[in-house]
Amino acid sequence: MEKEELVSLEDFVNAHVFIHLAMIQRGLDHPDEPEDELDKHAMWIVEEYPKPFHPALSELKEAKPEVTLKEFLEILPTTFQVEENPPHIYLVGRIVNEGVSPVGHDIDILVKQKYPDLRIIANFLRAIPKKYWGKIQFTFDPLGASIGHCIPIYRLAFNRMEIEYPSHLEEMKEKRIELFKPFRQLKAQSGLKKYEFWDSREAWDRWASLHIGNTLFIQKKYDGFRFQVHVDKTKRKVAIITEDKHRDRSKFFPNAIEELLKNLKADKVILDVEMVEYEEKCRDVIDKEDLCNQVPREDMVYWITAEDKRVERVDGSIKILDDRNVVFHVHDLLYLDEEGSLQDLPYEERWELLNQVLPKKLKYWRIVKSKKATNLREYLNAVRELRSIKNSEGVMIKDAKSVYKLTGRTKDWCKIKNEKEVDVIVVDMHKVKGTKNTYNLICAFRIPCNKRDEFNLDTLVEMNGKCYSIIGRTYNIKGDFKVGDIVEIRTIRIDRVETKKGVKYTWMFPKFIRKRTDKKEADPLEIIDRLVKVGSGYIKERIETSELNEKLFICPYWYNKSICVLARRIYLPRPLIEEIQRKELEELKGLRFPVKCLLASMYRCPYLKDYYYEEGK
Repeated sequence: MEKEELVSLEDFVNAHVFIHLAMIQRGLDHPDEPEDELDKHAMWIVEEYPKPFHPALSELKEAKPEVTLKEFLEILPTTFQVEENPPHIYLVGRIVNEGVSPVGHDIDILVKQKYPDLRIIANFLRAIPKKYWGKIQFTFDPLGASIGHCIPIYRLAFNRMEIEYPSHLEEMKEKRIELFKPFRQLKAQSGLKKYEFWDSREAWDRWASLHIGNTLFIQKKYDGFRFQVHVDKTKRKVAIITEDKHRDRSKFFPNAIEELLKNLKADKVILDVEMVEYEEKCRDVIDKEDLCNQVPREDMVYWITAEDKRVERVDGSIKILDDRNVVFHVHDLLYLDEEGSLQDLPYEERWELLNQVLPKKLKYWRIVKSKKATNLREYLNAVRELRSIKNSEGVMIKDAKSVYKLTGRTKDWCKIKNEKEVDVIVVDMHKVKGTKNTYNLICAFRIPCNKRDEFNLDTLVEMNGKCYSIIGRTYNIKGDFKVGDIVEIRTIRIDRVETKKGVKYTWMFPKFIRKRTDKKEADPLEIIDRLVKVGSGYIKERIETSELNEKLFICPYWYNKSICVLARRIYLPRPLIEEIQRKELEELKGLRFPVKCLLASMYRCPYLKDYYYEEGK
């Protein structure tokens, strides 16, 4: 009896845990819920993610309401920071100690971590002007700055990513693109990493150079309205569906539909198109795109909103909707006969199929003007040509291997714009005296709430927990508007003004384009600042001066085996090393072929043969 009294509960629990684990390893069933006191004590230890047993367990479950993924994603904070979070990146060296980095010297940046991260280097360089790339030198040291003076320039923070709703959940609701079932059309990624540019070199450095290895499709950007066109030729059924509210507008395009049914070399298709209306005097012209001026976008909106072909304009004049003035510019094929949905095919394959089923030189249906690029020269030439031609709004660029995601946004496309357009939120509105529905809209753009102290207090607005800065008011606009609407405005320029009360932004000659029913948020400060840099100068001034002969700096990390992905693989003889060390710039130009290094397109890599950087012939 004395020995039995010395046996503790712990001994029984340990033995029970051993048996329970053995049963799990052998695939033997064990009760999920505790059946006795021993089970209650052992369950916590055995389960990898234990569910505590509690008399009120059922009540606790009921107290935890259902939460959907979308609901939870929406409440995530934009950013949060650990209290007393120490600086992580420092500016060090001569530029800090003496206030200048002389000719021939580096600008030293120290990252307080043990392992080098090429992504930090590449993304930092892409965020600063290219003229500084040859001066920047990164060092990684877990002890931080310890020699000389230093300036902390960045601390670690947790910034919410541009979250895409998981595609597998979207596809559970909308698994495949189907004929006569509207779907969400694909666009370039938006938000803080919005792939919209106004300068071809910036677009190359930040996006195109990362995709050139897959081949780029560079296409004229049309300033029209986007539709999806569903066709069943056998049944003579066509639906021309709007992008925003998925309205079928086919009754307004009888001539275009008849031409498509007569000439399409397939039975069932879905086309992704941009509709453009051209001036009425060109009604009978075949090549409207090349010979005619297009109608201003604000005068084309009736094609997606009007209830009748006879409409009244804002100025009181009458417009007759005649589809003989219209061209559908086709840029994608998403469904084809027995193959069905083509959404998983790479763009280059969808493009080839499109060219097989849609004849050339139709009057109302034209495949978009497009060029391929496999190197820097081809890219710059294609961008310069396509954004300069008649009625061009810029270019769309697509990775040849990109698939058509049903999530609505992709990082595999980008756009380079000619016009300076901005999407802003309506924060107030004033009705024009003596009118029924004509307004001046007070508009604002989005700013980080942690920067609100930098802005003029008179411009600040807070809505739904988000912060905005007023940029100005529009001219008189006729229509139905409300506070919270997102509207697209075209402006000559945007200025950043320093006042005694803080920074404010203003625009010149703001022209209303449309309500953005497809967007829920205004453009961020990042986009506004980029438009400020463009100024009033039209982008065409830059097109003609693209620096094809720009020299490349030798990569400053080519000898560092902890950073360079090739240093440990390729041997360089001593004479060649000495020759590389004497060079500061290389005459060779952009990278022609893909290399698995984030810096290979930004610097001249000594491990690559010259032809990797020679311009395309």
